[in-house]
Amino acid sequence: MSRQDRVDVFWAGTGLLPLVGLKSRAVLTVHDVVERVAPQTMDRNARWGSRLFFERSLARADAIVSNSAGTAERLKTNFGYPVAAVVRPGISEVFRPHSEQSNLAVLAHYQVNRPYLLSVSTWEPRKGLEQLIHAFLRMKSEGLIPDHKLVLVGERGWKDSAIVELARKSEAVVSLGFVEDASLAALYSGAEAFVYPSQYEGFGMPVLEARACGTRVVTTDLPELREAGGEDAIYISPTEEGIRSGIAQALAAAGKPINWRDWNWAASASILAKVLLDSVSVRTSKMRPRDRGEGAKAS
Repeated sequence: MSRQDRVDVFWAGTGLLPLVGLKSRAVLTVHDVVERVAPQTMDRNARWGSRLFFERSLARADAIVSNSAGTAERLKTNFGYPVAAVVRPGISEVFRPHSEQSNLAVLAHYQVNRPYLLSVSTWEPRKGLEQLIHAFLRMKSEGLIPDHKLVLVGERGWKDSAIVELARKSEAVVSLGFVEDASLAALYSGAEAFVYPSQYEGFGMPVLEARACGTRVVTTDLPELREAGGEDAIYISPTEEGIRSGIAQALAAAGKPINWRDWNWAASASILAKVLLDSVSVRTSKMRPRDRGEGAKAS
């Protein structure tokens, strides 16, 4: 299709490029390097697909962009490829503090009562849910958070049998599955703290969403998550003891304002647009006039 449309630049937003038959210049967006950092947490098919095609995609790309400075550094250190730009994600306008009335309506719909801690992720080993549930249940048993519940938002993924068994052990662990953004914003806003003890992230969108809703964040001390969490988050080791300490600090800081600053798609889109347009310019300058054709399109 790209050949038929005679595109000047092909943008691969999924982290992989078509490796056969692509004639145009290519811009590759890299979201993470989980295959290099935490391969043991991946689904087998995803791990082998990444091993077979990721480095070849990097080599084929004419320009690479990453979603965080942390991912850019890992690309350079682990693979030897510099990035043309860092294009950080934006978030939907729905992720803002909402009225107490609208928050209560959502909590009632999901039968969630305050106080509660919140975590949002796919159920898979890298997200640290097993360690989080262990830490939460221990704190409950010791009387440190007698009234709190742990609310888990997100669908089942892979290698999650231990998480499922743990979640079934206590009525204090509430699993909601998938939740649409409008309701998720209310769940963020109503939480005492958002806990995200991931082993590795390319950026950490849920951390940014929680901040935008004014929620105290507890998350892993990684460069990528610091980009999403800013100065307000509490940074921890993703162990049971680290999570316990982070939750305690978050509850002690209840009521302190979150220094959220706007982070929008327009600013990120302008950076990506420049990379694409620069690639168009390089492509066009290298083509002979008779090769450009009247119908050629930039895409």
